[in-house]
Amino acid sequence: MKRSLQTGALIAAVLTANSLSAAISVTGNFFPNANRDPNFWVNGGDSGTNGAVGGGSFGTLQVDEGSILDLRDGIFGNNGNTGIATVTDAGSTLNISRNLLVGRRSAGTSGTLNILNGATLTTGSEATLGVETGSSGTIRVDGIGSRWDVTSGILAGEAGSGSLTVSNGAQVTSAVMTLGRQTGSSATLRIEGNGGSNETSLTVGNDFIATNRSNVVVTNGGEISSSFFFINGSFLLESSGSSLSSDSQFNIGSDGIGTPPANMIVQDGARVNTEELFIGGNFVSSSGELTLRGAGTSWNNGVRALIGGSDASVNGTGVVNILDGASFRTFRAIIGDDTSVAGRVLIRDEGSRFTSTENSLIDQNGTLTIHSGGFFRTERDLNVNPGGVIHLFLDGSTMIQTGRTNSSLFGDFVNNGTTNLFASAGLAAGDHRPIVVGRDRFIGGVGTYNAIGGSYNPSTGLFTVSAITTDTNGALGGQRVQYDRGLVVSFADSVGDIEFEVTRIFPVGIDDGFLVAAYSFDTELTTPTGLSFFLAEDATLDDLTFWYRATISGPWEIYDPTLTSVDGSYATLLTDQFSDYAVTSTFFIPEPGSYGFFIGLLALSWISLRRRTDH
Repeated sequence: MKRSLQTGALIAAVLTANSLSAAISVTGNFFPNANRDPNFWVNGGDSGTNGAVGGGSFGTLQVDEGSILDLRDGIFGNNGNTGIATVTDAGSTLNISRNLLVGRRSAGTSGTLNILNGATLTTGSEATLGVETGSSGTIRVDGIGSRWDVTSGILAGEAGSGSLTVSNGAQVTSAVMTLGRQTGSSATLRIEGNGGSNETSLTVGNDFIATNRSNVVVTNGGEISSSFFFINGSFLLESSGSSLSSDSQFNIGSDGIGTPPANMIVQDGARVNTEELFIGGNFVSSSGELTLRGAGTSWNNGVRALIGGSDASVNGTGVVNILDGASFRTFRAIIGDDTSVAGRVLIRDEGSRFTSTENSLIDQNGTLTIHSGGFFRTERDLNVNPGGVIHLFLDGSTMIQTGRTNSSLFGDFVNNGTTNLFASAGLAAGDHRPIVVGRDRFIGGVGTYNAIGGSYNPSTGLFTVSAITTDTNGALGGQRVQYDRGLVVSFADSVGDIEFEVTRIFPVGIDDGFLVAAYSFDTELTTPTGLSFFLAEDATLDDLTFWYRATISGPWEIYDPTLTSVDGSYATLLTDQFSDYAVTSTFFIPEPGSYGFFIGLLALSWISLRRRTDH
């Protein structure tokens, strides 16, 4: 009898310490507890029994040294408490035969699950992180060989906050994934490679749904793939080796909310491969923006890229920006496919390219803007429908090329909308050929060509840039007119006899940066016109902000950045609305007339110093 009491006391002491195994250990609050089943955790659990850690107070679970733990439902953090679980070492496995809940019920609940150093987590049904309002759930899968396989789906942020990190060679697979399901929830996903050859990846079999309550980052060689993507929040794919692939449909801005618009950035050498791409307007009031930035950054789309508009679209916007040497390639491109959904494409900077292997269409609410070395190429025809617009900020190079110069099968440029060709003050006078068509093909259509700062002959494809003048004899059409040392205005060739008065102003209400120049314009002119502000110092677009004020008593607002450029020594913009315009810089740039004053002041200072020295 005495021996039995001693044995019972020993077991009680061990359970009080809550360390039931060297390879599987629990501390604090857990269920089944020692009173219910003292051997449950020691023996590796049971796939038919639920297991919970941190449901009544703080609790932890550790699975290591190659051990295997089986649970039916796994619950980590519940009822306002914290539960932390760690599975580590190669061969160590946590098997959840049914549902995994990390951060379950009540505000203040926190659940954390770490899969490290080659360990494995399996989930037979669904995994939910941050189940109820005020709860948070975090899962980290880290290290070469570490993996998490989910049979049904991952939901990060049901009503609470959910976070998943996959890093340093780990891999996660799931049938579907949803980020931020309910209003008030939030979700983050981070896939971070180790910069080497080890694959760090998230593979989703069917739908990847990121709501406007989500934030996704894929970096340093991380990889993500799914059949269908629905991106409605913030998504960043960056760095060489990082990649995304979709073998079906990729949507940016498809949730019908529109505020804030979906925003995806691909930069610094990251690569994307998709089959079919929809940006903005796939449902009512949906907007999406895609930015590709940096040499080596690429997006390859297999079938159709629809930028703004679809069968169900109303009141949305689709935007694509191709910057700093990035490239976009698709089989067919349609920009602005619906009257109520705008499609916008900007191609900017040397080496930036948009390529289509089939016919391309700038439809009734589409706009294509190219400047600063950007290039658009379609291997067949480019059609601009009524309502469609092209803005070309001429830089002396070919900006649009259709068809092939060695083939006469395809390559027409058909303008039934509006094409604006703008020669700023920085472009040399003479002949330029901004649009080149296939051999024996034509530049035609019944639309409008606005030659701004020169004249354009569609039959020859030549744009003749006028010389800068100060004496127009009243004829403004097609001229580039210098109004003072700081401003040159480029007029469309269709401009007739019209008053155009310019006054330098000193604006009040712009508190951002250093003022470069500001002017007030008094005119009834409504045709596209170019304004070129002289820069006495080298500056880039990133250094400058362009401002517009509709009325003399109105507020200053930032002008549409897609219609601005830096051309040599000039900051330029294109507009058809006149009141007040200004340019500011992040650093001090003297006004053009200031240099004479500064030189004179220095000369006087030198003379004064010389006289003092002579004495």
